[in-house]
Amino acid sequence: MKKYPRSITTACILLVWFIKLFLRRYTLSFPYPIKFMLGIAPNFLDGFLLPFAAIWIREYFLQQLLCLNKS
Repeated sequence: MKKYPRSITTACILLVWFIKLFLRRYTLSFPYPIKFMLGIAPNFLDGFLLPFAAIWIREYFLQQLLCLNKS
């Protein structure tokens, strides 16, 4: 899982933005189960995103910017 943290983080962020900015505007036209899923999806995806974002920040930013060695 350490190979793809940047890709997973980017994909989740784009999906959350898509749901929040576009799909939630049209929730009146969706039936209740889909409306419910659109309501909880950003929070669920953010919870899924946090570990991958932490790995990405540690692996790429801290090591490249601060020149830290792997222990």
